[in-house]
Amino acid sequence: MKSTWRVRADERYWWVVIGLGNALVTVIDVDPYRRGMGEGIITGGALYARVGAVNAELMRGK
Repeated sequence: MKSTWRVRADERYWWVVIGLGNALVTVIDVDPYRRGMGEGIITGGALYARVGAVNAELMRGK
């Protein structure tokens, strides 16, 4: 399972992909308005909600 984040750093935007065990998978330089699309992109449902909950816990440092 992987999680993708859009991050702004050094006045640029990046897509950062994190895998299991907090492993950095890839970093892609992107346009600030670009959105991920395609059949492999999950934008709703139980899995999306679970990943959101896990990410929220990680951001709180738990």
